[in-house]
Amino acid sequence: MFVIVDDSYARLYFPQKDTLRKGPMPKLSDSEVITLELMRELKGVNSQKRWMKYVKNHWLCLFPKLNERSRYHRRVKDLYQIINLIRKKVLQLLHIPYETHYLIDSLPIPVCHYARSGRAKAFKGDADFGYCEAKDEKFFGFKLHTVTTITGTPVNFVLASGNHHDVNLVYELLEPFSNVVIGGDKGYVGSLLKQALAREKNIHFIATPRKNQKALPLGDRWFLKHFRKTIETLFSQLTDYFHVNVVRAKTLWGLITNLFTKITAYTLGVYLSETMAAN
Repeated sequence: MFVIVDDSYARLYFPQKDTLRKGPMPKLSDSEVITLELMRELKGVNSQKRWMKYVKNHWLCLFPKLNERSRYHRRVKDLYQIINLIRKKVLQLLHIPYETHYLIDSLPIPVCHYARSGRAKAFKGDADFGYCEAKDEKFFGFKLHTVTTITGTPVNFVLASGNHHDVNLVYELLEPFSNVVIGGDKGYVGSLLKQALAREKNIHFIATPRKNQKALPLGDRWFLKHFRKTIETLFSQLTDYFHVNVVRAKTLWGLITNLFTKITAYTLGVYLSETMAAN
């Protein structure tokens, strides 16, 4: 894992990084910090404090210059953009740019209990009230709008406040895509959206029709029937194992850092699994 991170870091980060860094050079390299944080997520540890204790007890011989926890936490946040760039590098290793079929959906990320939302101070002005149709419940927080491959690898995502309707984020989410097929649930129903995507980006957009709407063509029904649950499985893994819906961050910067780290770790896990299976 360190080799992948370090190689990607060397290629992606600007060459002037050593001269632009304030203060003395850290003894623990950025690549080591990123590797440790991705490994924490892959091991399902949602507490940085508990993780630092584990590393000190078991891996200190590998990371003898380990930072104290507050310094380590700040460095992870400073590297959040690099972590996301590494994710994009891993997607290239997975040959994702050559995919032709994708899925789209959103995942609620509540930042506090709904009953406490009126007293919540964190994320004030950023989070908002939303509705989760799958659970038929209201929440206060954000939505993670995501595009994945039909095998469940997240490709693009946007974090928006909970009151944003899924349709409103489609254009931003699909900005990198063209000449592909995209499948979504009932939240994306809309003839104008379908026509615009076909006209502007040659995207065939398939949304599950509502009960009072015309049935989809056979091929579109087959696609949704066989692959629709893939993105739901991804959300279950991000929730149950990576704890993406357990928000401990107090700032939007911290929340975005956590999301970048969790989704990068998931993507790297997919790559490592496929590499080991191939060998």
